[in-house]
Amino acid sequence: MLCKWIALALALLAMATPCIAQPIDWARAETDARSPEVTDTGIPAAKSLPLVSPAVQAASDEYYITSLKHRAAIFGWQAFAAKVIFWTVIALVFSGLAFSGFQFYYAIRHDTAGATQEIELSLKVIKVKSQFLGVITLALSLAFFYLYVSSVYPIVPVGNVQTSAHAK
Repeated sequence: MLCKWIALALALLAMATPCIAQPIDWARAETDARSPEVTDTGIPAAKSLPLVSPAVQAASDEYYITSLKHRAAIFGWQAFAAKVIFWTVIALVFSGLAFSGFQFYYAIRHDTAGATQEIELSLKVIKVKSQFLGVITLALSLAFFYLYVSSVYPIVPVGNVQTSAHAK
């Protein structure tokens, strides 16, 4: 009698083995894991979600909404700060251009070809007197503006959160 039970158990195990030991297709593992499980009838099986109390669900929803509002406020602040920085840079560059223009005008009007050139550097004073001061100021203003435009001002679009999370 024991042999019949062992034979029956082995037969059942042999029938169940193809269902249990199916080879895993690793190329499809990620997409299969995200797709709903399908029953033998071809109908997707219902997912069993953990039961959450309404108070916990309401708190979770409130946290999510507050988080989205916070992100929107941050983007608003960044837009405002970018405009302030942009106009500050424009004012700084135009003042440098105006100063260099004034230096060129002064050099032309007063014929400073024979003027002395003086450079004084100390902890309290930086003093430069030269006929090339306008050229130096013009070069510094344009170099600063170039660095701002190439390094600070470029706008980079924000990607999809899910896409950037999978890219890492």
